[in-house]
Amino acid sequence: MAEVDLVIRSGQLATASMLVQADIGIRNGIIVQIGGTLVGRQELDATGLLVLPGGVDGHVHLSMSPDDANEEPRWVDDFTSGSHAALAGGITTLGNMSFPALGEAPIATLERETAVARRQAIADIFLHPVIIAPTPAVLDEIPQLRAIGVWQRFVS
Repeated sequence: MAEVDLVIRSGQLATASMLVQADIGIRNGIIVQIGGTLVGRQELDATGLLVLPGGVDGHVHLSMSPDDANEEPRWVDDFTSGSHAALAGGITTLGNMSFPALGEAPIATLERETAVARRQAIADIFLHPVIIAPTPAVLDEIPQLRAIGVWQRFVS
């Protein structure tokens, strides 16, 4: 039987793929156990509540279009500094506004941004494709974005 500082009882835990009802044991501010027998100095009843691993900021600006990379104003943060700052404040997931290069299609934009985020980010990232020029070719990709499950395919 593990003894912890805090037990969060009977919450619906949001995992990467499903919701699971379980108890969570926290020691020194760190989740040390999920499920099993737990005894804690303090307990919270989370019955009927969703327990998330951290906050979500669904609208951030951590990257610019390659065409604007030398332009002013520049974003203050990139994926590295932005995810560090977010995590320091309890935000574990960031939704970046992804701007295309001139003539770049939305899927190509997301592929480029995904590569950068995978190298730089330490938080979870999802990407919002920004449509600057709604050309017929760009508009034709919108159903493809949905079909490929942008939120699933492009999370780091």
